[in-house]
Amino acid sequence: MRKRKSVFFGSLFALLLVLTNAVLGAIVVRSGLKPGVITLHMALAIILLCVFVFVIYRGGDRVPFVNFGSKWPIRSLLVVLFIGCVAEGVMGSQVREITDELALKFKDIPRDEWHQTLEQKPIYLLHRSFSWAILVLGVILFSKTRKTTGDLGQLSLKVVFGIILAQMFLGILMSHVSVHPVVQVLHIGLSSILIVALFWLILAGRKQECTKLI
Repeated sequence: MRKRKSVFFGSLFALLLVLTNAVLGAIVVRSGLKPGVITLHMALAIILLCVFVFVIYRGGDRVPFVNFGSKWPIRSLLVVLFIGCVAEGVMGSQVREITDELALKFKDIPRDEWHQTLEQKPIYLLHRSFSWAILVLGVILFSKTRKTTGDLGQLSLKVVFGIILAQMFLGILMSHVSVHPVVQVLHIGLSSILIVALFWLILAGRKQECTKLI
């Protein structure tokens, strides 16, 4: 019964988030990409994805369980990495607001020169520097879990680490080559996938009744 209630209320919350984000999306368009609104829109989208993951996770006949062992606080590291990636995503949305403003105000300036302006913005410098902390946490997580999980859990961790490496590459590409729109979209999309994967691992790392080891 508890499981059914959590799925029901999770689904209801997801519906409310969809409606709220739809309204907010219209506001984003009407406001002409007003700073702050885009970040809020992105934050709600991330929350919505996490709610979807929770509902799908809880809605199955048997709740999956990823065994991280008990010798090292892997779940705590996962939570720290998850929070760090969410914070990095929010900062990335604020950087996106700056690049949207550059695209509107300086249409004649090539995108490969935008980094000169971006480097004068504190939020961009913080976003860029914080990514190295994410990389370090990812390396520690991957090295500590190589022999403590099942096949699907190990695959999920490899996906997480692979996305972190890809994000670093895309970030360096935009920082030193060009803020290409396609690269921007990939960067934002991969950040969402990374957050969702980490959230799933946090859920699956909780040992409960009727679990299925994966």
